[in-house]
Amino acid sequence: MLPKHKNTLIHITAWLAFFSLPFVISLLFSGSDSDIPPPPIHQLKNDYTLFYFVLVHIFVVIFYYVNTNILITKLLLKKKVFFYTLSILLCYLLFIYNFKPLIVYVNPKTGFSPPQEVMNAVSKLMGTLIFLLVLLVSTGIRLTRQWYETEKQRISIEKEKVETELSFLKAQINPHFLFNTLNSIYTLALKKSEQTPSAVMQLSNMMRYVTAEAKSDFVPLERELQYVRHFIDLQQLRLPKNMTLHTEIICENQDTPIAPLLLIPFIENAFKYGVSTRENAMISISIFIKNNNLEMNIENQKFHSLNEAKDKTGIGLENTKQRLELLYKNRYELIINDLEDKYNVELMIKLVNSK
Repeated sequence: MLPKHKNTLIHITAWLAFFSLPFVISLLFSGSDSDIPPPPIHQLKNDYTLFYFVLVHIFVVIFYYVNTNILITKLLLKKKVFFYTLSILLCYLLFIYNFKPLIVYVNPKTGFSPPQEVMNAVSKLMGTLIFLLVLLVSTGIRLTRQWYETEKQRISIEKEKVETELSFLKAQINPHFLFNTLNSIYTLALKKSEQTPSAVMQLSNMMRYVTAEAKSDFVPLERELQYVRHFIDLQQLRLPKNMTLHTEIICENQDTPIAPLLLIPFIENAFKYGVSTRENAMISISIFIKNNNLEMNIENQKFHSLNEAKDKTGIGLENTKQRLELLYKNRYELIINDLEDKYNVELMIKLVNSK
């Protein structure tokens, strides 16, 4: 919005330009050598005519601001169309009734002037056109300003809603990861594995990222991928010998921003349901980032645990889908193939919006 003094200056300038327009046109025609007679002009011959000339323009100004600030605001915007239409009609009748013939048309060559009845009709027509012009301009400007204010408020509310939802989703994600990672370390501790201290160190590195850097809306890809590697290293500590793990992570743009903790839920899901202590199994994880486009493909076999229904919270994947929609709307594609014995995830994200 413009500062108040600038807005006032614009209004004054516009009114001066509007009121001086008939005189400017008159001067242009009066200085011409053309045989075409000049158009009707205001002939301010006496105080009586001058009085109505000023009165008409005062009415125009008053009607403009009454329509803008009162009639539209109190009636039209509140859908009281009948009362708004009636008010406009009354204003028009009041205006046209007091619109006296201020025009005298004189042919400069013959001195002919049309009858007074004709000039009265022309004056009423001009009055109607002036009224309609002011009505259209005032209504158009007020409705446009109302739309702008409404749209600005809508965007502000939507932004606040998105930020609130993201904060809530992050608050759910962090305990979720901590819960599942501690389960992995707990399993190693029960086996009295020598890898337990290393697992604790991996968890320390992960939690440092979650509690410090991941609070931001976006982080550099390098930090997010480092967190992914720490997570995979931690999971490898508890994998049985019959498990095969293929990982490939290639990133050309390590400074590209990405929403934190966006990839982990899919990777964690693969380890949660793709590991078996009795059967041979394989998990494949590939992440490629090129030209700010991320492509991730994860594939794993599915092994149904007796405690699956008890352990399955569903928080991680559902939150990630919501965050993708909030942060990368129309810039991502998620394909999940959930088969009886296999689970495959393909995720493509345009990390940097080109618009």
